[in-house]
Amino acid sequence: MMTRCKRILAAVLCLAALLSGLALPTEAAGGLDISKTVSLTIKHKYAVEDLSFSVYRIAQLQSDGTLKALPPFEKYVKKILATQREADWVSIAWELEQDGETLNKAEVKTAATNSKGTASITGLKPGLYLIGSTRKVGSGKIYVTDASLITLPRKDNRGWSCDVVVNAKADALTRYQDLKVVKVWKDACHPERRPTSITIRLLRDGEVFDKVVLPKNGKWSYTWEHLDMTHEWTVEEERVTGYRNPAVTFENGIFTVTNTCSRPGTHYNTRLPQTGQLWWPVPVLLAGGLVLVIIGLVRRREDDYEER
Repeated sequence: MMTRCKRILAAVLCLAALLSGLALPTEAAGGLDISKTVSLTIKHKYAVEDLSFSVYRIAQLQSDGTLKALPPFEKYVKKILATQREADWVSIAWELEQDGETLNKAEVKTAATNSKGTASITGLKPGLYLIGSTRKVGSGKIYVTDASLITLPRKDNRGWSCDVVVNAKADALTRYQDLKVVKVWKDACHPERRPTSITIRLLRDGEVFDKVVLPKNGKWSYTWEHLDMTHEWTVEEERVTGYRNPAVTFENGIFTVTNTCSRPGTHYNTRLPQTGQLWWPVPVLLAGGLVLVIIGLVRRREDDYEER
């Protein structure tokens, strides 16, 4: 009997030692201090001076590491948390920036770049922010940056950083340039259901400038030639049945329009660690599994002892 008690005690101590070594995420351990303000430094790779950046707070970061949407932005934050595709975030950022009526309700701070192309914004409250797009003409080039989303502060291996530095996704365009649109399909679930054609609208400063039809039996792409880049050019696609709203990205003169089939199921964002992930079940489940293993070992030893 004494031997049996010793074995159980040793098992319990082993379990306690293993649990004490579990590294819980900072948000679960309460390491996030939301009373601290955050600074954001934005670097422009072309070192453009006097370029104004604006950041808009659309959700607040809570002490447990979750995000809570500010009232005007529930639908946008819900979309952000429901996807794990970076292309979707780019598309959501663009969509939100076009919604001027809603964006005007956000807390906003601005800063201009210095001679090194760096803009610094201080006194930001913890939360999810939209960094607005920029455009400036100078030295025979048109310098543009895309709208983007960022959670402040940021978490890394050393904990939470309240001094965040990001590189703006910038392009330097010539005055006149060709722009191309490319259609990408993510529909492995039913590629045979693709439409015979899709319609893409080219917008200049928010107004429809041209329409093109991309056929299924041809190349899913089109190029507009010699466009004046002092205007803002964007594209949009007429909704395709059976697919989610397309994600639109722009890089190196190419608009990429990605359609993903609307299969049922929930998609979780794995790229933003501060978005409401529940971590407390992890140690509980591990503990339960360890307890079962230990009980099994103890019982096995007892059976062996009785057989002897």
